[in-house]
Amino acid sequence: DGIALTQADGASELLPTRKREVYDITGAGDMVLATIGVGCAAGIAPDDLARLANVAGGLEVEQIGVVTISREEMLADLLMGSRVTSEKVLPLEELQRHVMARQKLGQKVVLTNGCFDVMHVGHVTYLEQAAAEGDCLIVAVNSDDSVRALNKGPDRPIFGQDHRASMLAALEGIDYVVIFGESTPCELISVLKPDLLVKGGTYQKEEIVGWEIVESYGGEVKALGITPGISTTHVLGIIRSSQESVSISAPSNFPIELPKRKAG
Repeated sequence: DGIALTQADGASELLPTRKREVYDITGAGDMVLATIGVGCAAGIAPDDLARLANVAGGLEVEQIGVVTISREEMLADLLMGSRVTSEKVLPLEELQRHVMARQKLGQKVVLTNGCFDVMHVGHVTYLEQAAAEGDCLIVAVNSDDSVRALNKGPDRPIFGQDHRASMLAALEGIDYVVIFGESTPCELISVLKPDLLVKGGTYQKEEIVGWEIVESYGGEVKALGITPGISTTHVLGIIRSSQESVSISAPSNFPIELPKRKAG
């Protein structure tokens, strides 16, 4: 779907809109017509005008109720283009609006958090499980400073926070990614109020940070399974071992054959 543009010479073209999270279609038609009116008065070419109207209507359906769309919002949307992963990484304030809109539609919002440094199959499997628990999955990723504060190791994080967020956003099952700088996700949980908080591992409910906040407003807390024998620490151990030409035993579900380094 999108806007059909028919020129005076009879040539026609369908300008498709990009996929949006539709929360409320109220006011979308008015926004498109208003954009066309202003654009015509400004002398904008018909094809460019149709594209602008597409953007304006798309931004409107992402809001609840009839709201104004600013020039800055339209410009930002145009600049983002088709960078889908960038659209998933949001600041907390903007993410809160998305969460509230989804919950008003009756969607179940799931939140998990972690460092997610050096992504591996254990992470992917766990995140797939988390996504299956609801309609929308948010991953809160520790900032570089908060990873260092957790004493993961002198070289951690291996990847910076923006790289880690981008890798997470590239996964189809993840709807949003947010970076937090605090030592715990408690403040973030209080703001977003997810319906379900999940964590990978053999935790008891009371061991999951933020459980009491979630239960205070009627949410759920759940521990999900993990892939045995796989961890970031183990993966880094294999990498470092290969650099030192030392053989270590990998778990059966992680079949990596390390080449011996040639002398000289």
